[in-house]
This record gives sequence, structure tokens and C-alpha cells, in this order.
Amino acid sequence: MLSYRYYELEQMHGKEGAKIVAQSHTTAINTIEAIATQENINCDFERLDGYLFPPDLKSTDEIQHELEAAHRVGLTN
Repeated sequence: MLSYRYYELEQMHGKEGAKIVAQSHTTAINTIEAIATQENINCDFERLDGYLFPPDLKSTDEIQHELEAAHRVGLTN
């Protein structure tokens, strides 16, 4: 889990910096899954969808801003 939104990471570190954070996070999850599988570790590893909700239905700008930033760093689904 990240402490900052991707649009915040872009502001702090630029687009390439935010992209590196996204790649690092993805690699970490893939590595944990691979180790659990290779070592036959029964740790209940499971990939789950994440959700981000606005505080109210009128505050969707932040959600849209984050979605666009997530796509810019290569996270798509």
C-alpha cells in the first residue's frame, strides 16, 4: 500500500519518478507471489482489487485525477 496518491507522487518526483514507484510496487507484489509459489508457502496469498472512494458523491475530481495519473504511470486494468 502506498502512502501517497499517484498524482501526488508525480508532483513530488515527476512522471518518471512516479512510474518507477508503480513499477517497484508491482515488482514487489510479483516477487512475493513467486516466492510463495516456488517455496510452496501456504500463506493465503491472493491478488485483490483495490478501490478508492470519494468522501461524497460531489467530490469525484480527486478520483478522476488519480485514475488519470495511474494510467500515466502504466497501471491499467
